[in-house]
Amino acid sequence: MYRIFLSFFIILFAVSSYADDSVVARVNGVALTLKDLDDEVDRLIPRITFHRNVYGEKRKRYYKQALEELINRELEYQEASKLGLKIDKEKVDDQIKQMRNKYKSKEEFKAFLERIGMTEETLQAQVEKDILIQEVFKKMVIEPSRMKDDELRD
Repeated sequence: MYRIFLSFFIILFAVSSYADDSVVARVNGVALTLKDLDDEVDRLIPRITFHRNVYGEKRKRYYKQALEELINRELEYQEASKLGLKIDKEKVDDQIKQMRNKYKSKEEFKAFLERIGMTEETLQAQVEKDILIQEVFKKMVIEPSRMKDDELRD
């Protein structure tokens, strides 16, 4: 119940804030901003609906779910850092290259980044963070759940 109340309070605070750098939550001292929340809503909407142009009140409905996912992602990232997981530069470069290859030219790719409010540097940082989150998931969930051949026979 407390978590629901806290989430509701944070969402109300987020909705009433207008500046992109307004802090909507803190996770172990790391500030999550309104821009982060809006970016997460943008990530959620295509998964939830085919309508890419969701505005106003409809968009605000996704804030709670987006905030929960944003907080979870930050906690997972912090866990990756705590475990000392390192960024695989080759994986990062490959993922960015795949993204770039979807566009005919470097200018089109830069225009896309500009349209979504990112630079190549912020994209790289985001990809690095995503890869670390995937690694912590693999290390803490997938690897421990694998069974060895001798365990399967028993």
